[in-house]
Amino acid sequence: MSEKLSREEMALKISHLEKANANLNKQVQSNIYIKALLETTDDAIMVTDENGVPRFFNSAYANSLKDALGIEMKPGVLPNSFMNDPDSASYWQSLKERALNGERFRVEYKHDYKDSRRRYFEFSYCPIRVDQKVTGFTQIARDITDRVLAQEALKEKEKLLGHAEKIAGIGSFIWNLKTNQVVWSENLFRIHGIPEKDVPQKPLKIDPDMVHPEDREKALNQISEMITARKISPIEFRIIPSDGMERKIRWNGELENDETGNPVKFYGVYQNITEASKAKDELAERNVFIETVLEKMPIGIAVTRLSTGVSSLINEKFEEVYGWPKEEIPDLRSFFKKTHPEPKSRETIRQRMVDDVMSGDVSRMKWADIEIATKTGEKRIVSSITIPLFEQDVIISTVMDATERHQMIASLKESEERYKALFDRSFDCVCIYDIESNFIDGNKAFFDLLEYSKQEISKASPLLMIAPGSRKEYIKARTSLLEKGFEEHVSEYQILTKSGVSKTVEMRRSLILRNETPYAIQNFFRDISHEKYLEEQVRHAQKMESIGTLARGIAHDFNNILGIILGNTELSLQEIPEKYSSRGFLAEIQTACLRGTDVVKQLLGFSLKTEDNLIHTDLLTILQGSLMTLKQKARPGIEILSSFPAICPVILADEAQIHQLLMILFDNALEAIKDRGRIEIIADRISSKDLPETLVPDLPSANYLRITVKDTGSGIDPDTLNRIFDPYFTTKTIGKGSGMGLSIAHGIIKSHNGTIRIESTIGKGTALSLFFPEIPRLAIPNEVTEKNPIGGNERVLFVDDEDSLLTIGQIFLERLGYVVETRQDPVEALKIFRSQPDKYDLVITDLSMPNITGDDLANEILSVRPDLPIILCTGFAGRTDDPETKDTGISAILAKPFTYTGLASCVRKVLNKK
Repeated sequence: MSEKLSREEMALKISHLEKANANLNKQVQSNIYIKALLETTDDAIMVTDENGVPRFFNSAYANSLKDALGIEMKPGVLPNSFMNDPDSASYWQSLKERALNGERFRVEYKHDYKDSRRRYFEFSYCPIRVDQKVTGFTQIARDITDRVLAQEALKEKEKLLGHAEKIAGIGSFIWNLKTNQVVWSENLFRIHGIPEKDVPQKPLKIDPDMVHPEDREKALNQISEMITARKISPIEFRIIPSDGMERKIRWNGELENDETGNPVKFYGVYQNITEASKAKDELAERNVFIETVLEKMPIGIAVTRLSTGVSSLINEKFEEVYGWPKEEIPDLRSFFKKTHPEPKSRETIRQRMVDDVMSGDVSRMKWADIEIATKTGEKRIVSSITIPLFEQDVIISTVMDATERHQMIASLKESEERYKALFDRSFDCVCIYDIESNFIDGNKAFFDLLEYSKQEISKASPLLMIAPGSRKEYIKARTSLLEKGFEEHVSEYQILTKSGVSKTVEMRRSLILRNETPYAIQNFFRDISHEKYLEEQVRHAQKMESIGTLARGIAHDFNNILGIILGNTELSLQEIPEKYSSRGFLAEIQTACLRGTDVVKQLLGFSLKTEDNLIHTDLLTILQGSLMTLKQKARPGIEILSSFPAICPVILADEAQIHQLLMILFDNALEAIKDRGRIEIIADRISSKDLPETLVPDLPSANYLRITVKDTGSGIDPDTLNRIFDPYFTTKTIGKGSGMGLSIAHGIIKSHNGTIRIESTIGKGTALSLFFPEIPRLAIPNEVTEKNPIGGNERVLFVDDEDSLLTIGQIFLERLGYVVETRQDPVEALKIFRSQPDKYDLVITDLSMPNITGDDLANEILSVRPDLPIILCTGFAGRTDDPETKDTGISAILAKPFTYTGLASCVRKVLNKK
């Protein structure tokens, strides 16, 4: 139930209502004023309630939102999104929450319009509080596009300025003269060696210690004086940066004055001129160096102005070459007048040089062998080059004294002529190839030896003349020469002539240098084929001699053994009656011993020259007999051809050895042919003047019987040819050959004072020729052989260290009727003889004995009784006709093993001569 108000209360309430209405009217009026005020600004303004819902916004705000998003703003309605960014709703919600939470802040936003415009905005948020409670917020959006673009342009300019400063090595600064503070650009910090991380964020105080101590006082005084005088000019001084790397800078700037005209600020720049200063110093130093070098150059140099003809530079060498001081040849006119005193010659030279220079043709600006006159009147030859620099208005002339070179060229020409004469007339072959193996030159001996023309040689590789077997070694030696620069030793190669003849040459090489670089190889060589042949003959003779010495030693011991067997066999045959069959066995032993003796003789035949069995022999019979044997041994398919003269020359020969020699050659020919082929045996006469060149040193001047055995077999390679006469060398398989055949053949032919020559071509066959010296055809005496041994009753001293042989010899002699005394020790035998030297009629002694040899024993005996006959027994075959034994007084040499009849015949022959 309502309470009735009193008049006073009613009046009071009405009064309150009137006041409230008045306040409301004032607030409404105030809102109208505020709205009108907000409409006058270009800023977009929006006011929200406590929920962030827009309650008021001015026209600028509504227009901006409509322009940006096409949204019509209405009070009390919150648009779903203010921006077209997918995350804008979340973003703007976060801003609203920050404002409703009482935060006052600003944010900047970039917006891209659909028409490709881009605008920048600044949003200011301010919360509305009533009784300390946030009842909404205001949002003010301001278009800051012009400011942002201006700031970006300013940043670009600052960036551009920074790059420019960095590139130019310049740093800028602003110096507040009142506060003594300075603001540096980024590059100025770099110049001072301050890292970016250490750059201070506030102005710096001027620090005099940054200036180098040696430059500090002078630089600071100059700066102070310029500021005082209000007149700035560039100065240079050194600074000490933080990095410790001393730098030199150029300092400059401009003053800013206040209204009273007093300087308040200094806008300055540093330019880092460290490198430029160094370059300037280096340039100055280089100029001094160049001037010094030009002055001291070993060639004359002059620099002359084209327009005036006056020389700005004449160095010492120029004065020296021309023989005139620079003061007397300051220009071209005086130069020509002094160096070419004869007017006509001077004008010719001058005009020629002017024409050549003005032609611009560089090849015409080189003048060689110009004759000039010095101040003393001496004539010299000079070579000059002039280089015109028309744009610089100068000509540069260089000159060298060619007098000595001119004389050297004349001498060289003369020397070359002498060298050419020696080159062409040399007996040694000389050829020159460049390092690419291209032929350059060769002398007459070179072309004569190889049988090629210069044109043929120039088109071929140097390997053309080298035999295939020597090419690898030739290339190796050539490579070594190019690597080491010298040849360590003289080399030997096989070369091939155009006609295919192989020759041995001794070659040495040397490098020809140009500018200390190998240019060509000069080859010197000479034909040593003949010398190599002689060396081979000597080597083979030495080898045969060594093997012969060994063979004779073996033969001695073997002959002693055979002597024991043969002697005892003969004694047994003498004692056993004819009726016993054992005599047949003993006869076989006797025959075997005699065959063994022949084997020993063959063993020695290839190395021992014996003449005791050489008799006048007509070889026709031997040749025909050997030919018959060859035809019997030849296989079907092998053709045997022969050509013998009707009358063969007579030679001294051992018929058995000649037959053996021929059969060795025939067997080798049959072996070479295998199944099918041809063997030719040719005998003819040849004079020493027609002998092959390689055989001339081996054979004296005479007529020779030549026996040639040719086959069409496989031929023999060069390596095998070099060893073919070596004992025991064979190309046959084991068991097929001993390797002694041709060694024995070589020994036999040498023992007959002849020689042997072999020629072979792979695939074509082999020809082996024997050369025997011919002797006059005389009557050949017939030897009388004693069928029954003749003995005697003389007293004989028989000495031999072999007890068995001593016994056999004693029995043989005693059965012949001789009185025999034997001794095994030669020393004891000599003692007995000296005690009774007249007791003996004959002494028979072995050659090889201990203590005293048979030779020495014979000498001792003959020194006592020079008339006493002595027979020397030896197992060394071949000494039976040794000239040395004749000179010592020995009556005869009896070869071991001796037979009963042989001993009897020798003893009786010696005693009959007494």
